[in-house]
Amino acid sequence: MTDYIGGWLDAVAAVASDAERSEIADQLRAYVCDSTISDAELIMLTRAMTYFPNEATGEGFDCIMSRRETEDIVLWTVMDAYLATGLAPSGVFDDWRDRAVDPRTIRRLGAREGTRPRVHP
Repeated sequence: MTDYIGGWLDAVAAVASDAERSEIADQLRAYVCDSTISDAELIMLTRAMTYFPNEATGEGFDCIMSRRETEDIVLWTVMDAYLATGLAPSGVFDDWRDRAVDPRTIRRLGAREGTRPRVHP
């Protein structure tokens, strides 16, 4: 994520009220569940979700992961963000455990019980 967008999200997360943070998280979930959204938008919005870990739910992550057919940068970004929020991975996350073949996916699946990627304050 660019320094500009990261800085903007840091500022919003720092000054937003609880209601505003909840609304932002709801909007992010709605956007990532839109099946017409581009891969680039999915990556950016998924990373943005890590700035609101207390409001995160697995729904948005599950929407993306259940639609992915390949192990790629979008899937890995979603897995990293999912783990960074501290949420317990869902059944959709576990489904990838059964079919993962790429070492980068397998490493992230193993991170479930180990170190988590960085979550933003």
